[in-house]
Amino acid sequence: MKPQINQRVTIRPAKPEDEDKIVEIQYNAIKIIAAKDYSHKQLNALLKSKSIPRKSPETVFIAEINGQPVGFASLLSPPNIISAVFVDPNFIRRNIGTLLIHRLEKEAIKNKVPILWVYSSLTGYSFYRANGYQTIRKAYLPLYSTYIPCIQMKKRLLTITSNEIRKELYQFIAATAIAIAIVYFLIKV
Repeated sequence: MKPQINQRVTIRPAKPEDEDKIVEIQYNAIKIIAAKDYSHKQLNALLKSKSIPRKSPETVFIAEINGQPVGFASLLSPPNIISAVFVDPNFIRRNIGTLLIHRLEKEAIKNKVPILWVYSSLTGYSFYRANGYQTIRKAYLPLYSTYIPCIQMKKRLLTITSNEIRKELYQFIAATAIAIAIVYFLIKV
């Protein structure tokens, strides 16, 4: 039985001491929640990649209940990619992921980011759609000699100008290149 949430969820910037809890949350979320969507080989590659601390320069927010981290989300900016939204499996389906993604969007808007991109897992696809993200295409990210299926998505946060059309094309290319570079870096680690 899942614990009831009677306390308020707070969202705060991550601190260096949150690193171990972030790894634990993402590892457990993949192991428990994503297992139904991926093959054994794909799941093992995902788990291996998420068993180490995050190394890329990200803006990370932590969701807490009574001072206990129960989820986190991260944003690579530029190129304006949501690089993670994970919730402790004991606290899923309680609006925590939505609170986290709204915090990332607020941060992006504050920085005048017109579009957020995400390479959604198969597991997270309906979550992102429910939060207004549009499907762009199916993709496969290489990870430890395994191809992981995902869905590239985006959400427009600010109205478009003529210059934004060029920026959107650049961001699409940059988002794809950065995602591949991050995966390549993780494979080498």
